[in-house]
Amino acid sequence: MTEYGDADPIAIAYEHGATAFITKPINPMILLHHTRYMLRAKNVLEALRESEARLELAQRIARIGNWDWEPRTNRFTMSNELCRLVGVRPQDFGGTIEDFLALVHPDDRASVKQALSDIPDHHRPCDMDHRVVLQNGVDFTVHLQGEGVRDEQTHEFTVIGTAQDITERKQAERAIHRLAYYDSLTGLANRVLFNDRLSTALSHAKRYRTHLAILFIDLDRFKLINDTLGHTVGDLLLKHMAERLSDSVRQSDSISRSGEPEPSQALARLGGR
Repeated sequence: MTEYGDADPIAIAYEHGATAFITKPINPMILLHHTRYMLRAKNVLEALRESEARLELAQRIARIGNWDWEPRTNRFTMSNELCRLVGVRPQDFGGTIEDFLALVHPDDRASVKQALSDIPDHHRPCDMDHRVVLQNGVDFTVHLQGEGVRDEQTHEFTVIGTAQDITERKQAERAIHRLAYYDSLTGLANRVLFNDRLSTALSHAKRYRTHLAILFIDLDRFKLINDTLGHTVGDLLLKHMAERLSDSVRQSDSISRSGEPEPSQALARLGGR
């Protein structure tokens, strides 16, 4: 508030952080409205800060971060939570899509680059899983999603997306898959997976008019071992036999399913303890 109304003092005031400028003599009505406006602006700013703090907390709980990419300028921005997930300090991140791709596992980098490029080039949303490598060499899996938006006024095209750490979910899926298809003691395929492999082998033999053979191996007097030496020794014998048989099977004999990689052997344990 000043009696000087020329441009220089006003410019100096704004340069030093002023948000309003009133010259004397003071008009009470104008001063009142300026004060109300500043109070509303202060409340909005505090609400915005509180909302951002809650969003950051929610992202940290969900282990999810957001990012945006401007294809025209190649500017790539990551949220604080995403920087934390990938093990990079915000001030150390280069801010380009190449810097982001450098964090992706080398085996997944080409597919991630292609998926991101398809968003501005073909307006195709991104929805995929890939691995990220931390600075200590440990990798984990994230679910990457992104889609493009165009500003109605500037017509600027921006890609906005999220990345969520799904490592625990992937581990749980692998554990469930293993429990469903593999014997917990020997690690061999169980009856369910064996029947599936056998069905595939029979269909293949029928189609190409070839032969196949099934070898059933039983351990004589195994019950005697359990009864005299205990189930612990019996379990050790089963695991030892499984290892020796696995070493004796050719990799070419493997019958695999689509999906999760299977061990390169076609052995299965059909019996219980």
